[in-house]
Amino acid sequence: MFELRADVTAELVPLSSLIGVWEGTGVVHYTVGSTTRNLEFGQRVSFTHDGLPHLNYNSYTWLLDAEQTPHVTETGYWRLSRPAAD
Repeated sequence: MFELRADVTAELVPLSSLIGVWEGTGVVHYTVGSTTRNLEFGQRVSFTHDGLPHLNYNSYTWLLDAEQTPHVTETGYWRLSRPAAD
């Protein structure tokens, strides 16, 4: 069951189900020239808010190799691309 959060601005209600920490694994498969790469990776994504009309976004990925090699980190903001309405 989905419950509307009382602690987010009206602009965030459609995105509020994203708030939290999400983690999983995946595979990247691609070819460059004659070389094919097949890499397993882990990813942790978090969405938080601070009372402003956007979500704070952070993503961290790492390779699922013996060293758990860090791969890519992203940080940013998510908001709706439409004007607020009643």
